[in-house]
Amino acid sequence: MGQRNKATIISCILLLISIAFSNAIDTDINCLKAFKDSMEEDPLEALSTWNFSNITEGYICTFNGIDCWNSNSNRIPGDLANCSFLNVVRLQNNAFSGQIPLNLGRLTRIREFNVANNSLSGPVPVFRNGNISAESYAGNSGLCGGPLPPCEGPVNKTLI
Repeated sequence: MGQRNKATIISCILLLISIAFSNAIDTDINCLKAFKDSMEEDPLEALSTWNFSNITEGYICTFNGIDCWNSNSNRIPGDLANCSFLNVVRLQNNAFSGQIPLNLGRLTRIREFNVANNSLSGPVPVFRNGNISAESYAGNSGLCGGPLPPCEGPVNKTLI
């Protein structure tokens, strides 16, 4: 695998890890430590700032590749669409609100996408390579389209 592909995969993994992090609690720190320890190579030194000796709240937010999510936003980031090698996205039970970014439909390798039991609304993305079932959207009464009942009225098709 080429250096560019490795860097892309590492970046996507780091983005996914960052989704769940807003403060440095023990489980988050242990997860990041385990991830760093599991890396055989770090050719771009992406993990060079990952120093676990600091114990101040939110310190992991300063690590390369980690963007701590503003806990007040509760939105699914459209930047996930840039992780072109993603094939599984599990974001159920996270109190997300707003629309699912339609540009996630660009994830051509997606096999599983689950956003059940949030507070999402609006049209769902069309995944060309995935057979995403209605159960993946359960518990979000405001969602429509795709495997769900069709959306009524004009639908905002702007890519978020």
